[in-house]
Amino acid sequence: MKVSISAKRAGLVLVVLVVLAFVLIGFVRQNYAKPIDDGTARVHPALFGDAPTCPTREMALRSGIRAEEVASFRSDRYPYDPRDGVRAVQSYRTAASCYEVAGRLSDAERTRFVGQELTDQIVTDYAAERLRLANAIGAERWADVLRETRHLQLLTSHLGGHEYVEWLKEILGRATARHHGSS
Repeated sequence: MKVSISAKRAGLVLVVLVVLAFVLIGFVRQNYAKPIDDGTARVHPALFGDAPTCPTREMALRSGIRAEEVASFRSDRYPYDPRDGVRAVQSYRTAASCYEVAGRLSDAERTRFVGQELTDQIVTDYAAERLRLANAIGAERWADVLRETRHLQLLTSHLGGHEYVEWLKEILGRATARHHGSS
């Protein structure tokens, strides 16, 4: 029985493809089978830095009123977009600074107080999100890992390339692969 050259080539190509498939599967399993660090040992960044100063001394009262209005609108949106909560805190701090420059100390104290209440809420939510993420990673609940990671990314989006923010990006990629691999 004669086997044609093209049949031999087809068989050889098939063998090569099977070997490459096994190598690829091994690579993927090796990369994604590593346990995911739950982040509890990582240093997470503070969400808020130094209080901003009033951007304009000439129109401090007007700037304070405007910053407070913006802060109020953004704080109302915090439950829907965590970035707005972080921005609201900054706006409340700016408003307090401007009111102080304008000599409106009671307004400065009021906006400082409201801003601190929102800060406390956001910092508490931030801690709870980190804990929920660690628990979801430990339990390998990938849909929960994805949700918590995305929420933490929104809270920390203003922090740029901080190590923790970069770690969240890595977790998001690995959890996405595991979530889609398990469904």
